[in-house]
Amino acid sequence: MSKGTKERIIKGAGKLFYKHGYAGVRVDDIAEFIGITKKTIYNHFPNKLAVIQAVIEMNVQNVCDRLDDITSDENGRVGAIDKIHRLILFGFHEIDSNSWLFTVDKKNKHARDLIEDSLELIRMKIIEMAGEYLEKGIKEGMFRPDVSNEILPYLVTIIVEGIFQLKKYPRIQVKGDELFKESMKMIYEGILTSKGKKAFRERL
Repeated sequence: MSKGTKERIIKGAGKLFYKHGYAGVRVDDIAEFIGITKKTIYNHFPNKLAVIQAVIEMNVQNVCDRLDDITSDENGRVGAIDKIHRLILFGFHEIDSNSWLFTVDKKNKHARDLIEDSLELIRMKIIEMAGEYLEKGIKEGMFRPDVSNEILPYLVTIIVEGIFQLKKYPRIQVKGDELFKESMKMIYEGILTSKGKKAFRERL
């Protein structure tokens, strides 16, 4: 069976999972959506769980590749503040665009475990990058040297996921981007030096 067919199944299933969640999609739905037979899907995947595993693996790889792209700095001209800002902004929008991962059927332990494992891989990638950029910021004189390099990277992931959760509260009448901007202002006020605060305010 062709690699192209398998990729079509993964991408088509991903769109359906995004719209309806894992529990709301059957193998028949995937086949109908893509325009192939259910037998063709089973030629590539033994069951629906294997399909969502392939979807998750593709998503994780795409996320990691894009993380490297958005923080790339071939000429060494991107400062630590911009790098961490890009990192958190990317995480915020990525969680928002893959919100179905957070609403998977809690009764399906296998699917839930797959998704939790994938999210943990992304978290660890962000934590590793945040730690690297924090050290860079301290050397640049932008971040306070007494900020914990062990704790802050983990806080970054908590903040990103926390902002996403706040968006779901109906009483908070604030747009997502504005909520993100205000959250970043509060975070940076705590970790930046005077020099860093000046640079951060200039970029707003």
